Amino acid sequence: MDIEKLLSGADALFICDRPTLRWLTGFTGDEGYAFFSNDVRLLLVDSRFTQQALLETKGVDVIEYKQPLFDFLSQRGLLKGTIAVNGSSISYNMASKLVERGVALKDVGEEILFGRAVKTSQEIEYIEKSIDIAEQAFLKSLPVIKAGATEKEFAAELEYQSKKLGAEGMSFDTIVGSGWRGALPHGVASDKKFEDGELVVIDWGCLFNGYCSDLTRTVAIGNVDKEAMDVVNVVLEAHERAASATEFSTGADLDAIGRSVIESHGYGENFGHSLGHGIGLEIHEYPSISQRVQHKLVDGHVFTIEPGIYLPGKFGVRIEDDYVLEGGKIKRLSHLDQIIMV
Repeated sequence: MDIEKLLSGADALFICDRPTLRWLTGFTGDEGYAFFSNDVRLLLVDSRFTQQALLETKGVDVIEYKQPLFDFLSQRGLLKGTIAVNGSSISYNMASKLVERGVALKDVGEEILFGRAVKTSQEIEYIEKSIDIAEQAFLKSLPVIKAGATEKEFAAELEYQSKKLGAEGMSFDTIVGSGWRGALPHGVASDKKFEDGELVVIDWGCLFNGYCSDLTRTVAIGNVDKEAMDVVNVVLEAHERAASATEFSTGADLDAIGRSVIESHGYGENFGHSLGHGIGLEIHEYPSISQRVQHKLVDGHVFTIEPGIYLPGKFGVRIEDDYVLEGGKIKRLSHLDQIIMV
C-alpha cells in the first residue's frame, strides 16, 4: 500500500488494529501502534515488544513509549490537524481521546480494505503455503474419521497435524458436524460420535506468516444413502459452475451463478449464507461473494467459493475451496479432491 494514498487529505495516519499493522509494517506483536505523516514513520510499542519490532520491521522507526500513548504523541507535536484512522477498528474510547486533543478524524477504513484485498505475489505464496499445510494435515488426519470416533478427536488430530506441518495456528475454531449436526453451518466439533452412513462437514484452515486458508470438505462415511449423495452432487455442481464462470463483474454475480444451481434443484431455502468471502490476514475480509453486496472483483483478489445445502435434523453439505482472480480468470489455489469417501 502506498502510504501517501492513505495520507491524502490528512496530516497523519494512526493505525491500531493488528492485521493492518502487520500489513503496513510487518510487526506481528499483540499490541502496537503505527503513526505515519509526511515526516515520520513510527511504530510505537511498549517494552514487551521492542526487540521483536526491531527484528520484524523495516522502513519504520521503532519507538518504545513509557507514558500514555497520546501524551507521548502530543508532547512531540504530532497530534494536530486531521488524523486518518481505520474507522472499522478504532475503539470509541480511543477516537474520543484523539478528538479531545483537538484533531479531526478521517475514516480511511474502506481504502485499507481495498488495498489489503489486492494481494501481492508474496502474499499469494503465503496463502498457498497455508492451503498446502491445511490439505496435508487433513489427509494425515482422515483415518480418524470412522464409526465410533468423535468430532472432537478428529478436530484435535487435524489441529495437531497442522501445527506439526508448520502452521502458526488455525484460522478459526475447526468446524466438524456429522450427521444431523452437519446442518449447523458453523457447528464447532462436539462429543458426538461418527456413525456409518453419515456425512461429515469439516471446515478448517490454518495460518502461515499470518495469512489464512479456509477449506471445507463433506466426508461420506461408508454407505451413504441416495438422497445425501444427490445433495452432495448438487453442491458440487453449484461450486463448479461458479468456479468456472467467465462472465462476471462482482461477487454478487458469482453468488447468483452458484445459487441458481441450488435453486433449480429445489434447495434454495436451504442455502442461507453467501457463496464466499475474501481471505488474507483475516479469515473474512473484502471482497464478499454475496448476493447482498456489489463488491467488484479485480486481479489479486483471493476468495472462497463455498456453496452449501443444510437440511435440519438430517444432514448438511458444503464444499469450499480458495481461489485467486488472475488475468480476469478464476484460478483454484487448493488441490484436494472435492468429494471424500472413507
